[in-house]
Amino acid sequence: MAGCKVDPSSPKAIQKIKKQAAEIAENFVKEKLKDPSKNTTNTSLVVYTSGDTRCLVDPAYFVVGEIDEDNTNDAIVTIFTMEGQRLPLKEHLLMLNKNGKLSISKIFTGELKFLKIEGRKIFIETSHIAPDSPFSECQLCKEIHQYKYVAGDTVRVQ
Repeated sequence: MAGCKVDPSSPKAIQKIKKQAAEIAENFVKEKLKDPSKNTTNTSLVVYTSGDTRCLVDPAYFVVGEIDEDNTNDAIVTIFTMEGQRLPLKEHLLMLNKNGKLSISKIFTGELKFLKIEGRKIFIETSHIAPDSPFSECQLCKEIHQYKYVAGDTVRVQ
């Protein structure tokens, strides 16, 4: 008897991938910081602190969908790192699913906001304005770009 195939877009499948992605992101942070303490808020935000450095893993910044060609859910997780009073550094972990296990395939840094993964395209919002500008939330200054994952790299789709 053949096993049942789980619909990758089902809420259960997406939750399973998000849980796995959270574990990988948290392990990434633990390797980055020296003996961090962990705090989880009532909104599931996980904050790791070591000295004056804090790393935030927020499920609100997880996107799940099919990135590569294997018909399995992959994930992108954004981690915010704050040192002292500086603006947060954003690290975006692109995780591919191989045989039911996610692993980090690529790491992006910068002022990017990953919006969604749809039709094997990654939708990213960028801005022309620096994040510390009083006009950083200007909607006219933001653009949405689409990328595809091709041969181990992300390529912008025109």
